[in-house]
Amino acid sequence: MIQRFFIILLLFVLYEGFYFLPEKLVVIFPGVFRLSDAFFIILPLFFIFFAKNMLRAVLRFREESLLVLGICGLMFLSPLMAEQFFGQPYMKGLILVRQNLGWLAFFPFAVMVRDLDGVDRTIRLMTILVGIYVVILLLTKYFPDMGLIHYDKGAYRKTGPLIRFGEYRLFFPYGTVPILFYCISLARFLHPPPGGESLRRKALELAFILVVAYAILSTYTRALVFSTLIATAFGLFTSRRRVLKFAAVFVVFVVVSLQAMIMASGVKLPFVEDTKLGKMVLESSALPHEAGREFQVSMYLTQFLKSPLTGVGNLVIRKNTEWEIGDLTTYRKYGFFNATDIGYLKIVAENGLLGIAWVIWFLSYLYRSSRQILTRAVATGGAPTAEFVARGHLYFLFYLSISGFTIAHFVLPHGLNILALSMAIIAVTRVSLNEQVVGTPPSNAA
Repeated sequence: MIQRFFIILLLFVLYEGFYFLPEKLVVIFPGVFRLSDAFFIILPLFFIFFAKNMLRAVLRFREESLLVLGICGLMFLSPLMAEQFFGQPYMKGLILVRQNLGWLAFFPFAVMVRDLDGVDRTIRLMTILVGIYVVILLLTKYFPDMGLIHYDKGAYRKTGPLIRFGEYRLFFPYGTVPILFYCISLARFLHPPPGGESLRRKALELAFILVVAYAILSTYTRALVFSTLIATAFGLFTSRRRVLKFAAVFVVFVVVSLQAMIMASGVKLPFVEDTKLGKMVLESSALPHEAGREFQVSMYLTQFLKSPLTGVGNLVIRKNTEWEIGDLTTYRKYGFFNATDIGYLKIVAENGLLGIAWVIWFLSYLYRSSRQILTRAVATGGAPTAEFVARGHLYFLFYLSISGFTIAHFVLPHGLNILALSMAIIAVTRVSLNEQVVGTPPSNAA
């Protein structure tokens, strides 16, 4: 239990309290120290007290260790490039990207997860906690003054920034966290263990899946919704149950047919148009033109051409003035600013071809490891945890790959911290399963 507590504590620190804490407990010393910076105190202490275990983790998880060290190397290179192209002091740039070193959390995560039993226990506990978190976010949408979530109170006002399609969008920070466990829970629900599960367990899994799916739809964020829908469709199509495959095909056929009929004839079908997904599909053309995102695409491509191999680095946004906002001030001075609405192009511009090569390496690692685990788990027939972890990460791979066009999962803390845990779960599952197959008991890493 201590291992699971440490994992939760580390995530709580890295995600700065998941908005449960007031700002004064998150920004402890303005401009100097934030809650997430406590990671840089915890990590060295962990290295000291668990030095032998950390070394063993590096040796057991070699490709994962190289992935982590590779992306951290790019994080140290980025401020150097910004110094060369924009004259930004190296330490100033390093302070900007310091939270991206959350990738190093992979090592304590892997040590604490430890083995297949630890994987199962970690997923079960995290699923419960994430489910409670999502329910609180949903309740906050309908009861904004609950006080459990500390967010901008103007967000849910009548003319606030969360209005879309005539209703409030869900405030859904760190969405990749629940989506990871949604994918894993979906895999377990679609592919239950050979002996089956209790009715209570199935009901809880289904409840979690439905609550997270409803929350994702309530965000009206197209990158989240459509990438998760595709991941879910893949899960249904690869299910062993024919009825689910046929149901998925039928639903897709009906949705496409209804959309085509409505657009061609102008017939109103409230039972479709009034749903959250219906509004997203049929009313997206009424949304304001994405001029800001198109501008960022042009800016990133321009900067990429200046330094194709290593990128131009990360640039600190200048402070607001009385007559200009920070982004505009920075762009007018440098022709560049630190935007967050574009995923892969942000990496290409700031980290160059080296950055995008690392992303391809990570995605291919996720696919190869998941397929290897799945093949061994199915062959042995006695590793249900390994099987649903592998299948869940294949679903998760669809989500990451598609949403990554607009969400910078790999170089922003809200995405990469949970990816470090995801990689630890995959790594421990793969190595533990391999050790069991060859008849060697799993090594104790903690």
